[in-house]
Formats: sequence, structure tokens, C-alpha cells
Amino acid sequence: MTIGLDMSDPDALFWVDGQFVYGTRDDGRTFANFYTNEIAPGRWQSRGIDNIVTFDLVISPANPDLIYLAMPDAGCFRSDDGGAGWQNCNPAAYTGSWNGAGGNVMTVAADPARANVVWLTQAEDVVDGPHTLLRSDDFGAAWTASHDGLPASGVPAGLSVDPNSPTDNRTLFVTFGGDVYRSEDDGRTWAEVFACGGCRYTAVSPHDSAILFAGGETGLWRSLDGGDSWTETGLPEMRGSLGGEFWDKYWAGVAAIVFDPVDAERVYTAVFGQDRGLYRSDDGGDSWTKILTDDFLRDTAVSPADPQTIHAGSSGAIYSGGYEPGSQGFLVSRDGGQSWETANEGLAWPFVNVITLHPDDPDIIFLGSPGAGYYQRDFSPEFSYRLHLPVVTVPAGQAVAAAWFP
Repeated sequence: MTIGLDMSDPDALFWVDGQFVYGTRDDGRTFANFYTNEIAPGRWQSRGIDNIVTFDLVISPANPDLIYLAMPDAGCFRSDDGGAGWQNCNPAAYTGSWNGAGGNVMTVAADPARANVVWLTQAEDVVDGPHTLLRSDDFGAAWTASHDGLPASGVPAGLSVDPNSPTDNRTLFVTFGGDVYRSEDDGRTWAEVFACGGCRYTAVSPHDSAILFAGGETGLWRSLDGGDSWTETGLPEMRGSLGGEFWDKYWAGVAAIVFDPVDAERVYTAVFGQDRGLYRSDDGGDSWTKILTDDFLRDTAVSPADPQTIHAGSSGAIYSGGYEPGSQGFLVSRDGGQSWETANEGLAWPFVNVITLHPDDPDIIFLGSPGAGYYQRDFSPEFSYRLHLPVVTVPAGQAVAAAWFP
């Protein structure tokens, strides 16, 4: 802990612990956190100091004002006003000693058509769990277990929803302990469909429900029959060594899988690890071409308005600190991956591990930056190179995330 005095005010004292900033302005009679503002009871707004870890950010396609954040320690936070204010959405019953003040959320998915329905995993501890898959039918206000058929141990990731499955009876996929599980009844029950051992992420084609991919340290795998059977379809270099946590900088493997929103045959996969990067397939996954070399690539996104515009996120860090000079942060290509430029204005560090496009306006991009929080930027021509979220102004940008406790 570091303590500092305000030389212009003898009653002011500030200190930082391993994560946050606190202080007093009345010689210690009262104390406050200096990293958030409570804009209404239970609703928080950042001041721009967000020492949190970013695992996932999901915007509801049915109501883009609904945003869900997934974080270790902070757990689940949601916004119902497009990111202007944030509320804790951690259920006490599934967060152990956190008792709802925090939690550990690895992955979250919002229903494509039902704004009130969202799924996520929740746990007391990231590694030791126990992780439980939960479902909410009221915008994340209350949660019930949706875990039947899933294992009692193992770290989850890669929750995805088949957007073309029946609206009231969705098909979902998730990985637990590196294996792939499927639900065909809206998440009520689950069954293992692929004992992969090292798959961490899943993606269902928006063009054809029969086609889906899964990947991780065991490489990239494809199913052409809705998950009943699987074949490895990635390059050998997409594999990594087994062992280590799949989110740390010593891991290697498939870190994200994204389908082109227009071309049903085009698929992208981000592969984390030395001399890996972003790969594209133009034949549904039969063959692959590397279009970006980056040792720390963690996520990618493709604009549905212009599929030649591709975004990529690079971060050697996943927790706060751990700076790697090779981290490139946020990268964008406007020519289908032939050339790339960085766009890190406003970021505290060139760390980006989560990228999400606004469902109604793909020029508006949300991202997660480990140790710095969540950010939003409008890349439309009239807002070029300007962050654009009414939360809190900091030099050259605006921060998005709320702190993890009042």
C-alpha cells in the first residue's frame, strides 16, 4: 500500500492498495473510494481508474442498451443504458465467500432475440471454482442454475448460442475443462458432444446451424453435423502445449473463432502464441492463410457493414501488469487483412483481449483492456480517432468499466 499527502490541503490523504484508490478530505473522519461515482443507489460510474481484469463483454442483440461484463473477482456487471451506468449482477447463492459483492464470470451469452434472457458461468474462484452455468429470464436481475449434465469441476469458457435455433428452445454450446457440451433445450440440460481435452472456445455459423468450430490448445476442430462428430481442421501451428491456464501469457492455442457475417465460407481464428496470429479460411475451414502475425492475439471481429474491415486485439497481459513490448493492442485492417494499423489512442496500455461490435452500428466498438477496464470508441468518419462514451473523461479517452464493489 502507498500513502500520499496533498501538499496543498493538510486534511487530504490518499492511498492505493494492490488494486484501487481511496482517500479522505477531512483528516480521516470519513473515507471514500476515488475510482467510482454512485450516480444512483446501486448504480456506478467510473472515474477512469479501473484496475480490473476483462474476460468478456456481450451486448444484447435484442436490446443494445443491455451490456454484460464478465470479470474475475468483479464477476458480473450489467448496464441497461448503453454503458453510462453499471449495476452489480452477482448472485450471492453462487459466489461463495464473495456473497454477491463479487464473483468470477468466465463467459456470458445473450439471447439473440429475447432481450430478457442471458446465460453465464459463475464461481467463487477462477481456478478452483466450483463453476455453475446460470440463466436469467429478467435481464440479469435474478439467476437460476442451468447446469444439469455439466461437470462439477473444470473451468468453463466459450459459451455460444445458435442464432438460428428456435427462439424458445435454443441450442447452446460451452466448454468445461476443455471438453465441449451441447444443450438442445434452451440450456436446461447438457450433454458432452466432444471429449476434446483442450477446447476452450466455440462458435456456431450464423449461416448454417450444422457448422460449428471449437478450439484451444488442442488446435481447431470443426463439426458439420451440429456437434455430433468432429474433425481437426486447423493448421498444426494452431496447437499449443497442454498445461497452464488458457488465459495466461504462457499458453498457446486457438483464442477466438469468428464467422464472416456475409460470406458463409469465410472464417477467422485468432491463435495466441509465438509466431502465430490471425488466420482466414475462404473455404469453410478446409484451408487457412495467416493474414496477421502477432504473438499475443486474443480476439477478432469483422464488421457486418463492411466485411473488409477486420479488428484484432493483442495483449500479452491478462491480469493487471505483465507488460509485454510485443503487445500491439487494438489493430484494424480495412482491406481484408492485407495491411494493418494500430488504433490505441486513449488506452492506458496496448492491451486488448476482448472486442465487441455494437449490434446496430459496427463503427462503435467496445473492448476490454486487462488492468485498465472496458472502453468504447466510435470509428465512424465524423468521430474518427475519438473515444465516445459519456462515462468519465480521461486524457485522450473515456473509460467504461465500473469498479467491483461500492
